Amino acid sequence: MAVRFPKLKTWQWGLLFLGAVAGAVGAFLLLQLISIPEMIREIAALGPVPFFLGLAILPAVGAPATPFYLLAGASFGTKVAVPVVLGGLAVNLALSYVMARWVMRPLIVKIVKRLGYEIPLARHEDRWNLTLLVRITPGPPYPIQNYVLGLAGVPFGVYMVVSMGVASCFAVAFTVFGESLMSGRSGLIFFGVSMLVAAFVAIRLVRGMVQRRAARDAG
Repeated sequence: MAVRFPKLKTWQWGLLFLGAVAGAVGAFLLLQLISIPEMIREIAALGPVPFFLGLAILPAVGAPATPFYLLAGASFGTKVAVPVVLGGLAVNLALSYVMARWVMRPLIVKIVKRLGYEIPLARHEDRWNLTLLVRITPGPPYPIQNYVLGLAGVPFGVYMVVSMGVASCFAVAFTVFGESLMSGRSGLIFFGVSMLVAAFVAIRLVRGMVQRRAARDAG
């Protein structure tokens, strides 16, 4: 049985983008209010290794990933932060897959169903489309997406290739955005926002292509 995802109108995509930017700015401003500049200095003093471990582990148990991206850019600058973020993201994806597929499968099944999400079963011919659609469909939080794909039996290689391809776009964009907010440089802020816009537009275009292809295959 094919998995169907709701189509979003242009204004809905616009609201999602504005919500993401507003959420990122709001989170950063909130952090500023609770003396996060001091925390950023402490994070920078500790170095990227503890930060890498936090990003690799905490989102696998439900922590949001976006604050990590923002803090990485603000604490280390993009030259250091981008490799740290991408490495932490890759380890987190692998860890989440192992937890969903084997370690915590019974508990995760209960949690996902309680949150109201259905767990699709990946057929061999649908594994690429299913993984891509789960990744680019707004709604389920990032950890839930990981668990759903692991529980659906998506092959690990397909899961990692598609997940890294989609998630890294937003990870890098928010990392650059985090540095731009901290530095206050208008040019870098514009570049960070432009990257977020490009990521949302690219995801929307890809989603439309996948849905049209799925419709043709179903017909």
